[in-house]
Amino acid sequence: GERSSSQRFIFNSEEGEGGESVRIIVANKQKEVYVNEGRQQNVSTIRTLVNLIKCYLGAGILGLPKAFEQGGLLLSLLTMLIIGIMTTHTMYLLVQIKRKIIQTDPNVVTFSDVANFTLGRYGAYIVDIVLCFTQFGFTCVYISFLSQNAANYIPLHWRFVALLWIPILVFLANIQTLKSLAPIAFLANVCTMTAAVILITASLLNFTSKIKHHDDLDIDWFITNINNAPVMVAMAIYAFEGIGVVLPAETAIQNRSKFSLVLNTTMIFSIFNYTAFGLICYLGFGRQTSGLVTENLREFSQGNLFWEILGHFVTWALIFAMLSSYPLQLFVMTDICEEALFKPGRLSTTGKRLKQFIFRTLLVVAGAGVAIGVPDFGLLIALIGSLGTTTLQFVCPGLFYLRAFKDGH
Repeated sequence: GERSSSQRFIFNSEEGEGGESVRIIVANKQKEVYVNEGRQQNVSTIRTLVNLIKCYLGAGILGLPKAFEQGGLLLSLLTMLIIGIMTTHTMYLLVQIKRKIIQTDPNVVTFSDVANFTLGRYGAYIVDIVLCFTQFGFTCVYISFLSQNAANYIPLHWRFVALLWIPILVFLANIQTLKSLAPIAFLANVCTMTAAVILITASLLNFTSKIKHHDDLDIDWFITNINNAPVMVAMAIYAFEGIGVVLPAETAIQNRSKFSLVLNTTMIFSIFNYTAFGLICYLGFGRQTSGLVTENLREFSQGNLFWEILGHFVTWALIFAMLSSYPLQLFVMTDICEEALFKPGRLSTTGKRLKQFIFRTLLVVAGAGVAIGVPDFGLLIALIGSLGTTTLQFVCPGLFYLRAFKDGH
């Protein structure tokens, strides 16, 4: 997401001694806050593809096995396909809108730029509020995951473990530059995908064991329970969240005629990747699929030293991935809120760093409170998906399009 014409989140890629990396660039006309502004059309087609795919290798994938358990096999497969197609369509809508708007205002690059142009200042404020809610929800999901998994190694109830995470998360929340997080973010993606491969392997082994021994697969072939269908849909929507990166990516690519190919390839990969992970884990663990699929891996590995070691590796790899991604998830919200708080006539900039520290600490504590209050990891994902991601991913692009093309062309 993005804020205003003076402060922007730009999808970009740079190559330095550390190789390629994806970064969020935030620039302020008065003062460079993080790194230099980059709106140049200088990213190759292949690099844009890699960057977009990286955006869909996040923690959202972890809730999909439970989504399949909630929906049943047939409903879940159809839902993943339909939501993937709808997400692709809304991304194309945004690109169409942006290409029309830049004929009037060439500075329109990001999601909130489009909101401001089509819906006006107050419309952009509403989008920012929804964006903050969604990002805050993501941080709550992260805290829930961290606490419930770390509780397996600490002799305390996971709610108390959540309180123990607060000092560490406060430290991460107060990192003043995101530039140093680029290599760590790449490593977090590697950890997430390695953990996913191990989970898929365990699921396939469990599934083939059931087939070999003629055991009941313990799955619902069509629909689990129609009352659970909305939960499945919301969890799937959460996984596909990524609407905010499409416009900056389209702006940065050198050959814009290839952007459709890049976007289609990204979404086909994401639909296949998400569907395969959710399906295979569900086939492996059936109706016993947990909201925290790491719990299923822990049960599967009992009595086998090799798999027990792999199970511990997966847990800690995902904990590392969540921790390293936490500042990025929180940053969008802190940037929006702090820009508003420190506007002239509001909070004095005297002692700004201390006020930022207090504000970010309160956000961390509030996130921990929500995570403790909503203990079901899967339902927390569904809540964020149904309220926040649905609005950003499906409602807003439609509204933008109606406003931008209200004259019919």
